[in-house]
Amino acid sequence: MRRLGLTLFIYLSFSGIVFGDYDFDRKYALETIGALRAYDNIDDVFGDYIKDAYARFFERNSRFVYVSIDELDEVLKKSNLAYEKVISNNSVLEQVARSARIESLIRTKVIKEGPKYRVLIDWLHAPNMDSLGSVSFYYYHVDHQTAIGEKRLQEEVSNALNELFDQLPFKGHVTGIDGNAVTLNLGRDTAVRKDDTLVIGSLVQVRKHPLLGKLVDWKSKYVARVKVTAVEEKICFGEIVEIADNSSIEKYQKVIEIIPAKDPLFAPVVGDEAIDPSSGKTISGYDDDSGEAKGWQPRYGWVGGGIWIGALDRQYSDTAVNYDGGGLLFGSKLEGQAWLNKKLFLELQLGAGFNSFSQEDVKTGYSVSGTTGSGTATVFELGMGYYYHLDQSFFGPKGWVKLGYHSRHYSLARDTSTYTSATTYSGMFIGVGGDLPFQEKWGAYFTFDFGLFKGVDDDIVTSGAASVTDFSVFLGGYYRFSEKVMIRSGLDVQANGADFDGGKGLTHKIIGLTGKLLYFF
Repeated sequence: MRRLGLTLFIYLSFSGIVFGDYDFDRKYALETIGALRAYDNIDDVFGDYIKDAYARFFERNSRFVYVSIDELDEVLKKSNLAYEKVISNNSVLEQVARSARIESLIRTKVIKEGPKYRVLIDWLHAPNMDSLGSVSFYYYHVDHQTAIGEKRLQEEVSNALNELFDQLPFKGHVTGIDGNAVTLNLGRDTAVRKDDTLVIGSLVQVRKHPLLGKLVDWKSKYVARVKVTAVEEKICFGEIVEIADNSSIEKYQKVIEIIPAKDPLFAPVVGDEAIDPSSGKTISGYDDDSGEAKGWQPRYGWVGGGIWIGALDRQYSDTAVNYDGGGLLFGSKLEGQAWLNKKLFLELQLGAGFNSFSQEDVKTGYSVSGTTGSGTATVFELGMGYYYHLDQSFFGPKGWVKLGYHSRHYSLARDTSTYTSATTYSGMFIGVGGDLPFQEKWGAYFTFDFGLFKGVDDDIVTSGAASVTDFSVFLGGYYRFSEKVMIRSGLDVQANGADFDGGKGLTHKIIGLTGKLLYFF
């Protein structure tokens, strides 16, 4: 028996397994949190910036109660030991947590590595300073308008904290129960919205790594499902819609999963801030009484228009002649999308431009008389597409494929002696594209359309076309002024050509630039 007891003691000690019940859920309530002053190896340059970033983040965070430990920080800084060693000493941190009456502690270190700074953030659970998680990122100081680039650093810290807290397998916990009604510590800053379903669980096991001291392998059992009835600033309300056999909802039980009730791509937006349902980052937008999304949000699509400038090139050849001509093109393009749902959309594009034109004989190098003049170029495209979103945020990275009909019309004065004419290329097409945001308001954008069932009609060349070439490419970028207004510009290329019976060939190509202002509605 004694040997069995010793074996069990050793097993539990080294496996780090802790079995849970109500007390276990309470132990990891993680309601109160504090943050040590950040250490850096460059004379405490980052201390105040990191401190302000944390205060700003937790000010609007509903999950945690942020406790300032500034006075304790001052005591730690007066130690005879280096500050980095002080905040790395778990015994010291246990005393800090006990004095401040906090359940977890954030420790930050900033290490300068050449032109960049490595920021390491650890989340420690009191009283034993077990690791709940850690995250690191590199910060590049490129904003010279302020000493460090305060706003951008705050964004980086905010994203890192969200990533850190997401390492735990629960989002929040139950704060109160009254009959069938439940309150939880998830407010407007989170992804929770009215009519969402919250899956409630109870922690039953967690494993502590015997060497790293990190809490891993969190396990929970299913308890109930709760439907959200209202969302306020710091809490949300719900009703129990399902409960497991022989179970009851208790305070501190965990929110294991959030199941959205509505399309998460259309996030509520108010002013300059928006909800990203996939991460719960900077969010606003609920009515105080009902918890419904308020304010403007993009739901139906967008329209846009702008300039189209470039160079038009036209070539005609047969067994006797080889003419090459072109000129500058000035015009405009209009386009828009109508969203059928979160995945499907209709798209319409119209374009028209005027171009100068002259041509020369490639064989002789001389201008072809009688061909100096002007022409027009028009574009029509109508298609249906399918979006594939890489995350659930509306303005996040995405790709698409579309199928439709388009036509490209190039018009010149008809002249059989100079082989100028009006030509139309038309047919079905397939298109692919992508949208890749790389900063808060900037992004890259591209499309590629390729003709499938292609046809050509020309005023002069009436013999059958053996083959037709039809494709267009746009490669550029955009800047979002707000959730409603965006400007997009870039390289715009369209190329069409046909090989006819009898050795005749005709090609049209426009290499240009477009700049459009888009409005979302």
